[in-house]
Amino acid sequence: MMDSFDVLLVDLQDVGSRVYTFITTVRYFLEAAAEHDKTVWVLDDPIRSASRRSLRLRPDWESFVGAGPLPMRHGLTLGELASWFVSKLRLDVEWQVVTMEAWKPSRAPGYGWPLGERAWVNPSPNASNLWMARCYAGTVMLEGTTLSEGRGTTRPLELFGHRILSPHTTGKDGIPRPAMDARLPAAGMLV
Repeated sequence: MMDSFDVLLVDLQDVGSRVYTFITTVRYFLEAAAEHDKTVWVLDDPIRSASRRSLRLRPDWESFVGAGPLPMRHGLTLGELASWFVSKLRLDVEWQVVTMEAWKPSRAPGYGWPLGERAWVNPSPNASNLWMARCYAGTVMLEGTTLSEGRGTTRPLELFGHRILSPHTTGKDGIPRPAMDARLPAAGMLV
């Protein structure tokens, strides 16, 4: 397949989270291009979650949902990530980023996404809006539990729940808290 082209054009819509697999795909594209003497062009795109607040992936824990020691919410565009991969992996590859004009990741109200200026295009069926992208880095971690992260609803990865949680409980201090249903077996409860 690598013999069928000279330039690989990357136009993917990322959500700004380490576990969103498009960034690993970009890494693999760059590595393959370096190995086969191909050129890569990355079309930069506004990042959906410009925050850079989170822990980095531990060394040697890389996988398809963790392409490198990036924070869970990296806040980088695909062009910035491509630059990071080329530098970090010391790739000998011809590549360039087709940059965006007038992009201001710290500008409200979108903070990385130009609200009202650009239409939202779903990067995947479960990434239906900006709010999902903002929640994703946290709610996607629920996939390894018995909690539901809302897939199959109209608000995937914005909501979470479980049959033993009730949203209608407040603590003694009056602060709302999820409640465990005491009638269910303890084995089904999350601690």
